[in-house]
Formats: sequence, C-alpha cells, structure tokens
Amino acid sequence: MVLQAPVVRRVRREGLTCVAPAQLAFLRRSVRRIDTLKTPGTIVECGVGLGGAAIILATSMNEDRTFHGYDAFGPFSPQGENGQADLHDRVGASLKEFGVAVEATRVTLHQGRFEDTLHPTAPIALAHIDADSCEPVGLCLERIWPHLSLGGLIVVDGYQEYDDCREAVEGFLATAERVSPYRREPSAVLEKY
Repeated sequence: MVLQAPVVRRVRREGLTCVAPAQLAFLRRSVRRIDTLKTPGTIVECGVGLGGAAIILATSMNEDRTFHGYDAFGPFSPQGENGQADLHDRVGASLKEFGVAVEATRVTLHQGRFEDTLHPTAPIALAHIDADSCEPVGLCLERIWPHLSLGGLIVVDGYQEYDDCREAVEGFLATAERVSPYRREPSAVLEKY
C-alpha cells in the first residue's frame, strides 16, 4: 500500500505522535527501501506511544510483511499510569481507523516492558526504537541486532535530544559487528551489512 502525505498530516493533526513530519517521512522511505531491496523480515517498533509512527510503518509495508509494536501502554507511555488498558485499545482503534486491523498474524501489539516482551525469534528488516533512556534503548539494540537481516535498518529516535539515548547507541556501536551508522541526525540509523 502506498502511503500518501495526507496520512502523515492526519497522524500529526490527530495528535497521534510527537515525531516530526520529516522523521515520519523518513520512516516511510525506510519501509520503501527494505521493500525495494527485498530485505527479509518483519517491522518492529519499540515505544509505540499513541501509535502515530506505528500507523506510518504498518500502512507503508507490503502485504507480505508483519508488524510488531512493543510498549508498556501504561506508566512509561504518554498517557501515564491511568491509561494502560485504554491506551492499548486506543492505539488498536487508531490503527483500524487508518485501515490496519490489529490481529495475531499481520499486526500485533505486545503490551509490557521491553525486558518482558521483546524476545524476537524471526528475521527483522526494520526496527524503530523510540525510547528515551539508555537502558531500554540498549536492551532493544541488543535484542534486535542478532535478528536484523543483512541490509536491515534500526532507526533510533531521540539520538540528538537525549544524552542517555545517544550513550546507548554509541556504546552499542563500540562493540557491535557488521554495523554501519549512516545517519546520526536527528535519529541514529544503523544498517547491518
């Protein structure tokens, strides 16, 4: 499915993301890139929040791809402690409004902390990490990297805005093999070669 610019504007207008429009467009181009290059694997998002970037990723992917979104949907999300069940349902409803049904086979939302829920076993073509502190970013990088396909991408938002996020990325780059950081502003983008 081809994503048109009005969808990006609608996601922003409806307040479903704090991600800048240029970053949303970059995520969309990243999905096109992995599809054009036929990079095998699923699309993963760690830190779904209100679901805006998830909508961009899920509506941009080819029909043969799957999407897995991970979030606490609670205390560490934009809704705070009171929104856990409601936020999970709200994100599912938002995805549905944009033509993406949350289901067990193609689009799945995993509720809980990354350390409890993020245990990939299948190849990953693209991962978007939107967590702002060192520990969760580092955990996501460590768990995703072994499953990232050759030519796969990890996009880490918050690299420029948060020292902890930058520290996690730089620490990972110091020890990781087969990684090419080809962009560091405003997000870190890591490619596996």
